[in-house]
Parts: sequence; structure tokens; C-alpha cells
Amino acid sequence: MYTLLDRFFYEYTLTHPELLTKTKAFKWPYAPETLESHLNNESTIQSKRDFEYLKGELEFLNRYDQQGLTEQEELSRETFEFIMDVSILDRWIYKNVKYPIDQITGIQVQLPLFMVNNHTIDNVNQAYNYVSRLEEIQNKVSELISGKSLYPNAAEDQITSKGILYRRPFESLEESIHHFNINDGQALPPKSTLRLINLQLEAFLSAPLEENIFYVDFINKLEKIEDENLISQLPELKYRAKKAIEGAVIPSFDALKRTLEELEFQAEEEITLMRFGKEGDNYYRHLLQYHLGLNKEEIEGEYRPRNLNYMAKKMVRVEKQKVNTLLDSLGIPDGKLQDRFHHFIKRYPLQKTKNSIVNFYEAYNQSPRMVEGSKLPIEVSYFPEYVRNFSFEPFYCEGSFDNSRKGHVYINKSLSDYETYMLETYAVSTYALHEWSDTKIKNSTIPLFRRELKLSYTSEFWKNIYVSAYYKNASQEKQVLYAFWRLNNALLMWCDIGIHHFLWTKNEALRYVEENSALNYVDVERIVEETTAQPAKFSSMGFGMYLSDKFQKELEISIDNQEGKGRLLNVFKEGALTLSSFEALLFGKESNVNE
Repeated sequence: MYTLLDRFFYEYTLTHPELLTKTKAFKWPYAPETLESHLNNESTIQSKRDFEYLKGELEFLNRYDQQGLTEQEELSRETFEFIMDVSILDRWIYKNVKYPIDQITGIQVQLPLFMVNNHTIDNVNQAYNYVSRLEEIQNKVSELISGKSLYPNAAEDQITSKGILYRRPFESLEESIHHFNINDGQALPPKSTLRLINLQLEAFLSAPLEENIFYVDFINKLEKIEDENLISQLPELKYRAKKAIEGAVIPSFDALKRTLEELEFQAEEEITLMRFGKEGDNYYRHLLQYHLGLNKEEIEGEYRPRNLNYMAKKMVRVEKQKVNTLLDSLGIPDGKLQDRFHHFIKRYPLQKTKNSIVNFYEAYNQSPRMVEGSKLPIEVSYFPEYVRNFSFEPFYCEGSFDNSRKGHVYINKSLSDYETYMLETYAVSTYALHEWSDTKIKNSTIPLFRRELKLSYTSEFWKNIYVSAYYKNASQEKQVLYAFWRLNNALLMWCDIGIHHFLWTKNEALRYVEENSALNYVDVERIVEETTAQPAKFSSMGFGMYLSDKFQKELEISIDNQEGKGRLLNVFKEGALTLSSFEALLFGKESNVNE
């Protein structure tokens, strides 16, 4: 079974070179180095190929003789089937309901971060691969806008493709932008999201070439190499990189900006998935299934959106009361949470002589390991200037399977008072996430797809398990910060369900978050914008906290006692699992968490 699953992953990786670069799962002779000179093909034709491939693999798996599978093999088979179901539905039923771009996962953010974090340069071939990828960016952007590469082949040129816009047969990208026939069957982001994306693109395009994120990253990587062959070709490499950025990257990002500016002008002010009626609601449930690891019975029963909303609303009320009780015990005057937080930070000032990266490292390095061993290193950087403040919390990038690249976390350079005080808690929770991720990707006893798999609720669960033990015996002022962190997790879940299932307007969402948090208006707006752009993702933050509390209470387990630690670590090494599999491992095969 493992050989079969690894073959599926291998074949998929060969047609998705960005995944190959991220994981470093295969090297020569299994994967030629030239593969890493390409980016993923996002065209209409390739999307259909991916759909047919995934459907065929799932059908093949279902025909596979499942008699005699070990428990681990059955666990992997069930997990693979879950992921295949999600991927097939994404590419078939819901392909037109999901947003093609947003201010967090959009190409203008994730492609630069991918190159910075994942494309390593150790020799001259990898340097030229980097340049080739810069040249291919024009195709990737064209595929996003119009469903075809900039210069399609003969077969592609004869079809009408669909991206953000329609592109007719033999029509160039510029002609499709000029005609501007919007793909009205495609879900498009609301005006506020498009405005944020356009601000990012404007900042990217306004930077001088020598300050362009791709060029700076490329030169920094080249200067660290002592290979004589590479050094002798530095002038040529720099010239090729500049030419690629000026001739491919900047024009394509400019085309994207012009497209989105016109789209912003025509877009609705507020759009949720419910605009698509039953299909939108079904897609939101589908996204909840993926981020929370739920099967069909769970999303239609115990964890249907209405119940999740009740859960989140209750958690907000309970966590808000805990915050106020802790503030009362410290003698903080009554009032709105924003006012009480202001009094709290005046009474307990932080040292502001260090920058936020130094402070993050200090808190990170004080976090004890869950599993015995040496401290896990991590890289910490500020977000690139043109995407500053795009994520409210630290943004984590996973390391590689072969340990050639360690994990990387990005934080905001300019922090609000709330973010400054929460930086320690963010660092501690990031440590938990990094150790879980590192254990998962290096676990050679599980199939490759499980080493790469990420389900949001599992990472949030381990963060909550770890952080709860870390702050268990902390001082009261530290407990306050932990309580604020928990309140924010619950709020994000409530806000997500409110916007995408109960049709909160933006003003309603802003009011609910502001009334129940210590955040200033700018931070409140950032949270609402993030939640609007990524349906269902932030529900995992409250859900992971709920499961952590539930399991610790029902099983009386904790990471800070030997029995609980042993039980938890048996699941810890398994990586991301569906909720039913996760519960079965924690409670035992004969146990039922709902009893």
C-alpha cells in the first residue's frame, strides 16, 4: 500500500515542480534537476488533466484489494481517500466558487515567498533554474488572468479558456484584457479584497529593479556561494535575472494590476459564498470539512455550521469572561476590553530596546521541546515591505524533507501594541507548530503524501496543547496574554462562520470583533479582511482550541505529565489526520469520543 501511495505522490510531483521544490522529496535520478526550472502549470487544460488524474487514482485505489492491510496502512488509505475527495471536488464541483486570488494566498504574495523560501541555490544549474522560473512567471500570471499561457501552443490557442477573464481562440492576453469579458461563472473577491491586492501590486511595481524582491533574493543567494564555476558566471546570471524581471515579471504583474483595477471598479462591495446560494453553502461546508478534517456525517451532524457557530459564540463568551476575571484580579479598572488592555500595558510595560525579531527569537528559544532532542532552529524574517501587515499572526513556512532547508517564519516589522505584547505567545505557539511540522516531514515510516499533508485543525490543536502547558504555572500578567490569545482564536472562528454562513455584513463583523476584543480598529479590520478572503480557514483556530480543551478534560492528558505526554506523542508523530482517525488514536479503537 505504501509503495502505491508513494507512486501517486511521485507522479503528481513530477507534473507540479513547485511541490518538488518545497518538499525535496525526490532527487536525481528520480527527478531531474531541470524540473526545478519550471513553475506549476495553472492553465485550463492542465486543470482538466489534474482532475482526470486524481479521479483515476482514486478509482484505482478503490479497486485495490484492502484485505490484510495493517492498521497503519488502513489509516494512510483513509487519509489519502479523504484528500482525494477534497481535491476532486475542488476541481470539479466547486472550481468556479473559490476565489482565484486574495491578499494572502494570491500569486502576488505566495510566488515571491515560494522563491525566497524554497528555491535554494547551491550550484550554477540551480541559479539558472531560478532565472528560468522568473521567465515563466509571465505564463503563470497569464494562466491566472485568462486560463492560457502568454504564448499558448496550437491546441491551447484554439480553445476559449477561462480564468478571471474569458480568452477566445487566437486572442492574445493583452487583447483579452482590452476586451475584458469577465468570467461571470467564477467567484470573484469583494471590492475591499481587490483593493488590498492592488495596493500590494502597486508597491511591488514601484520598487526599483535593484530592490525588487526576486532580484534581492537572487543576489543574496549567489553571494553566499563559493563555487568557482558560478562565480565566473555571475555577470551573465545578473544580466539574465535583470532581463527576466524587466521583461517577464514586471510586465505580467502590471497586466494583473490593470486587470484587477478594472475588476475592482466593477466588483460588489461585499460578497460572500452565499451569493452562490446552495452551491456556495455547500462549498463552505466542503471547506470546513477540509480545514477541520471532518467526514460527511460529521459536517451534517455534530459539527454542522450552526453547531460550530454556537460553539464559537460560547467560547467567545467564556474566554472574554476569563480575560475580565484575570484583569480584575490585577486591579485593572473596569471598562471596554480595549480600555482595560491599555491600562494593563501601562502597568506592565515591556522593554522596547530590542527589535521584534530579537524578541521573537528569545521567546522561541525559551520554549522547551515536546520530544527529547536538540533545539530546532528556525529562520525569522520580516514580511517583505510590499506585503507588510498582510497576516495578523506570524506566517510559517515548512522546511524540506531532506533537512536542507529549515522552517521559516515571517512577522510584521511594524507592530501594534496588541501584537507587541502577544509576540511571546506567538513565538511559543510557533515553536509548537515548528516541532510538529519537523517531526511530520522527517517521519520516514509514513507515506510521502502524509509527510507533506497539512490540515489546519491539527496544527492548531498542537499549538493549543503546547501553549496551555507553557502558561500553566505562569504569572498572572502572563496568564492575561494567554487568555487574550485564546479569545482571539475563538473570535476568528465566530467571525468566519458569521461572514460566510450567516451573511454578516462587513460592518457587523467589525462591530462584533471590536466589542469582544482588545484590538484597535486597524487590527479589527485586518482580521475581518483576512477572514473574508479565506473562507473556513480561521474556524480551525477555535476548533483546534476546542478539541485541545476537550481531550485534556476527558482524557486528563497534558504535555507536561509523563502519561499524558506519552499518549499525545503517539499521535504527534502521525502528522495530519482526519478528525475520526485522530480521535480513534487518542481514545483507542474501541472508544467513541461522542459517547
